[in-house]
Amino acid sequence: MDIQDVDGKTVPLFFYTEGRGRELAPSLVQKGYTVAILYAQHHAFLFSNPGIRHEKPSNIKIFPLSLNKLLSLSDGVQKFSVEFNGTRTCHGCDKKAASLDKCGRCSLFWYCNKDCQSVGWNEKGHKADCKHLKDADLKGLFSLDWDKFEGHVGFPLNTTRAWKRPGYVGATNPL
Repeated sequence: MDIQDVDGKTVPLFFYTEGRGRELAPSLVQKGYTVAILYAQHHAFLFSNPGIRHEKPSNIKIFPLSLNKLLSLSDGVQKFSVEFNGTRTCHGCDKKAASLDKCGRCSLFWYCNKDCQSVGWNEKGHKADCKHLKDADLKGLFSLDWDKFEGHVGFPLNTTRAWKRPGYVGATNPL
């Protein structure tokens, strides 16, 4: 399988798993979807250009959205779900406030009131984003503090054990 990295460079991905890649749902193996590979490393193959040698099925997941959309959604989650100095930012009007209502479906985006929620849902694309955020692994990727966490994670992500970003919804700091 050929995939593109974040810079748009095509990289071969070879499966050295028991299922040789068949463990992936065929409906998710589509051009334009994002392949997340935890702990991916370049490998020099004798028979091909350098690429990624994938050996552990729990280290790969395909998300049904483009990389640009995933990165944009990550930016939105960081802007609208994280609490800074006791305030959050309303996704509808960008107002900062200490008392906002969270989206009842994803619990990541916050709103001043129903009008702001309607703006976020209908005009700022949260209706589509919220559907993607039902995936616990996607939410987990956005919540992990990759600079501080120690250990090994795999899909499905168990974010209750891992370090989470301070201020993230449901974040707890381990003792």
